[in-house]
Amino acid sequence: MFKLKTKEIRGRSQGTHLLITASVHGDEFEGIVAVQRLICDLIASDICGTVTLVPIVNESAYELGGETIHFPSPFFNFETRS
Repeated sequence: MFKLKTKEIRGRSQGTHLLITASVHGDEFEGIVAVQRLICDLIASDICGTVTLVPIVNESAYELGGETIHFPSPFFNFETRS
């Protein structure tokens, strides 16, 4: 089973659950930095509910430095058919 690296911050009381993700395609480095900052800056006692942070969703693409499927790809056919 594949398990993402996550950080979960539970607030002082129950409430909404917010999921924040970054690096879906592996090359969006600004999002990774933003999520890492949130991990450091969010204080559980300041929030209600739960925040789950996932700095890198697509770890395999991140390790390759970008998306794993590049266009043109043999898996996609964008030709229009009449």
